[in-house]
Amino acid sequence: MDSASEAKLREVAPELAARVRAMAATLAARGITIRVVSGLRSTAQQAVLYANRASNPRPVAVPGTSKHETGNAVDLSVAGGTWAQVGAAGEAQGLRWGGRFEHKDYPHFEVASGAVVSDAGSIFDFESDNEPFVVAGSLCCWSH
Repeated sequence: MDSASEAKLREVAPELAARVRAMAATLAARGITIRVVSGLRSTAQQAVLYANRASNPRPVAVPGTSKHETGNAVDLSVAGGTWAQVGAAGEAQGLRWGGRFEHKDYPHFEVASGAVVSDAGSIFDFESDNEPFVVAGSLCCWSH
């Protein structure tokens, strides 16, 4: 992975970072390059994204509910391949892919299930599918 991606991976949960690195290696062997374009976000950064959600083509989580805020999610870019290939590689590493969400978020990957400990030491349980959402116009903002 490139140095900017590695810098972002150093800020997220170690389990997530390891799985994204393994995914990147698998894809690189097929000539596909991924980059981490977003990892850990502060609640303030999430609030800015949420405030501007009407101009964002992807779902945006309500501040305080995004898995990016806990270091348990990343958004990727892809070159030389398709989102279907990247999604399959992520799922093979045990990641939950946003391309499977009801409101598609193809660049998004997070730990699929179980508890992950953030750098802050809090435990988050991702086995629940009962994620809150807010409808804002035609956009639905899932808590991921």
